Amino acid sequence: MLLTSIKCSNCGAYHDATLEECPDCHKTNELRTLKDFPKNVFFLHPVAQIAVFIIGFAYIGMLMTEIFYSNFLESSMAIACLTYLTMVIVILAVILFTRRKLFFNCFKHLSNYVIGIVIGAIAIGLGIIISMITSIWYQGNENINQAAAESVIVVYPLLSFLLFGFLGPICEELTYRVGFYSFLRRFNKYVAIVATTIVFAFIHFRFNNEDIVSELVALPQYLLMGFLLTYAYEKGGPSASMSAHIMYNIASTIMTLMRYYYGQHA
Repeated sequence: MLLTSIKCSNCGAYHDATLEECPDCHKTNELRTLKDFPKNVFFLHPVAQIAVFIIGFAYIGMLMTEIFYSNFLESSMAIACLTYLTMVIVILAVILFTRRKLFFNCFKHLSNYVIGIVIGAIAIGLGIIISMITSIWYQGNENINQAAAESVIVVYPLLSFLLFGFLGPICEELTYRVGFYSFLRRFNKYVAIVATTIVFAFIHFRFNNEDIVSELVALPQYLLMGFLLTYAYEKGGPSASMSAHIMYNIASTIMTLMRYYYGQHA
């Protein structure tokens, strides 16, 4: 368990078990040299991690409500981008105020981006396969989340790349992986993976949808994405999960535009 403080063997001061070194004498944290230590996971102070999750979850939860998502996005896409950007800045402020150096170190290694790109490609491929299999036996409506996103993308393609391709993934990764997963990871790796995957999937689920079948049909794909992004974060940290998420969302946006323009000219 990584929740309790540990005692520095050099100066005797107590510090967070996840720090790279003792903040008093700067001796390397020996706990981080252990084989099973999650070296690529970015840990904030536990209170800061909870704060990041609550801030992000409150905003994303509001954004994902049917009224806000369908009406607000379609009528004020620029404002939606601005509010999302504001939320990213607020969360980053919490992170940079507490552990700026550790956070920047997460983005220095090229290998972590490679992990993200590979997992992003896997997510895109599996997503296409799931969609093809689903279309064989289900020809109903799309779930509310996907339908609303697609209606916005075809009207505001450039702003959609900014919102869905970059701001959305960054905000969600800071919320679910940096905030939620990293906090639970202090207790247990597998509980953290399962819990984060489920929370990520069900934030995209609309319980108030009268066509609940469309939500259930889309759920496996969200669960898959939740798991793959969490796995990317565990293996490569925030740079990996952000890269995978951005890659997947940009690909989804491009495919949505291709389907729309192909349908217009078919």
